[in-house]
Amino acid sequence: MRVYEGGSRRGYEETLRSIGAALDQVGLRDALVVEVDDGFFAQGLGLDESSRTRTAGGAIGVRKELTFFDTDIANQIDAAGRRRGTAHLAGRLEHALRAIGRYVDGVGGHGLLILEQEDQFLIRLTSGNQGVTPNRLVAFSGNELEQLMAQKARDRR
Repeated sequence: MRVYEGGSRRGYEETLRSIGAALDQVGLRDALVVEVDDGFFAQGLGLDESSRTRTAGGAIGVRKELTFFDTDIANQIDAAGRRRGTAHLAGRLEHALRAIGRYVDGVGGHGLLILEQEDQFLIRLTSGNQGVTPNRLVAFSGNELEQLMAQKARDRR
């Protein structure tokens, strides 16, 4: 992360929150989010608009790919700040990726790869610890992410 690192509200928590909001807007499921040199790349199943009218039970998922460059992310974080205090409700991935970002900020990780499958998240990150294995794998269920965010709310009080 370059454009948005260093500020008190511009760590992974805010970055992943803004990416999650964008992914929620396109209805992405089974997401893969990868940190690359100039931002983030995301891929997953989204809704095929044309199939929505053809199927009674719902739309057919099609693979979607999105790229979030550093400048895009900075703009999305600023827009998210303007939404605070409004009627905006965080979507599923906005909420989950925010919690994951909070975790990553807490352990000092970077170089993320996040895989989501049916409300389960697997995260590979590089930690600042230069031990035997600099890469770390962490798994979270949706319930565990909820607990992480609830703890944050308690910490603010």
